[in-house]
Amino acid sequence: MTSVRTAFAQNLTRSFVVTQDSNQGEQGAYFYSDSDVDTWYAANEGKIVKSGSIYIIPGTTSGSTFYDVLTGNGGATQLNHSLSILEQRKTLRDMGKDIIIGNSIESRLFVLRRVQKYIPYASGGATDPDYTGYVVVENNAEDLFGNIGRYTVRVARI
Repeated sequence: MTSVRTAFAQNLTRSFVVTQDSNQGEQGAYFYSDSDVDTWYAANEGKIVKSGSIYIIPGTTSGSTFYDVLTGNGGATQLNHSLSILEQRKTLRDMGKDIIIGNSIESRLFVLRRVQKYIPYASGGATDPDYTGYVVVENNAEDLFGNIGRYTVRVARI
């Protein structure tokens, strides 16, 4: 009897789709630029331990907790988005890079994924840097704004 099992598995696609529909009164996916993350990190550098694309917020006092540093409470600076919200239910190309934000207990509480948004058909490619940015793909923190706001997952892998 062999100890190795085989099973069919579906490969991950290289695409996401926006799940919200602006025609139904829903707001699309928040779209963060590299500079949004860099500005947030620079403003909170004393409260974040950074290793590559992993940001750990180890603080436990007011103004230095995971929640406070991400949302801008207690004197911290919040993570804001500067790119246009992705309102249309269209395909987003996965660019293969994550930004992982967590605390000293759980390192993967909030995850952004680099994507390239849909482009005008006549443009011939995404030449504008505003076509590439990050969307929320994981929010594993129960107390991070519930089901509203810029920290909610509004995309799905297709």
